Amino acid sequence: MCLINDDVNTFAVVRFLMMRLCGHDAAGSLSVANAVHTSGSADIATYEAQQQAEELVAVLQRHGLRAAVRRPS
Repeated sequence: MCLINDDVNTFAVVRFLMMRLCGHDAAGSLSVANAVHTSGSADIATYEAQQQAEELVAVLQRHGLRAAVRRPS
């Protein structure tokens, strides 16, 4: 599952949501925010069950973030 850069959400919002919804700690949430900003996207979680990943993506999208489930290559 990945988070995709946008021109709307601030670092603070991304960090808060990564901690609140994805269980990242402060350092991990900062790492995600930096990676999304510099690379355009970042992997944020891996789930065995597709449905679990899709549910979290839907929650992140409801909070205004651009997120997607990446299929294994």
